Amino acid sequence: MINYSQAKKILIKYIKDPKVIKHSQGVSNFAFKLAKRISQNHPELKINKEKVRIAALLHDIGKEYDEGHEKRTLKILQKEGLKEIAKISTHGLLYLKKIKKKIKNNSTKEIENKIVVYSDLRYKFSPVTLKERVEEAKTGWKGTTKEINSKGKYV
Repeated sequence: MINYSQAKKILIKYIKDPKVIKHSQGVSNFAFKLAKRISQNHPELKINKEKVRIAALLHDIGKEYDEGHEKRTLKILQKEGLKEIAKISTHGLLYLKKIKKKIKNNSTKEIENKIVVYSDLRYKFSPVTLKERVEEAKTGWKGTTKEINSKGKYV
């Protein structure tokens, strides 16, 4: 597995927007702290905190492409030989599709993925409360240029 410094170089290779880099670093720090806390309370889960940290850092690596960024992120991570990181970086619409398929798996990988997803929701450019995120969802995601229809597709 790669280390955090190597992951940061990969992030910068694909992302030029400083806001996306700042968001990715914030999500990574939030996820790492959360993974450490969960691991302290539940060592039996055997969460790989560093893997969570790296997956959170790279979760938006496909953001600067026209194609849906979640799918593009997975393609980039696989191209870079980071299949294990790709497995736990799924978020957004891909994560919702996974939930709709009723994949109820509490394996370590699934818990690590949930930590990344939760951290992405809780960290915008600084930590936000869940209440703030819910309000934002009710009024429409600020900065979103595409709307999502009831079937979870961009229109």
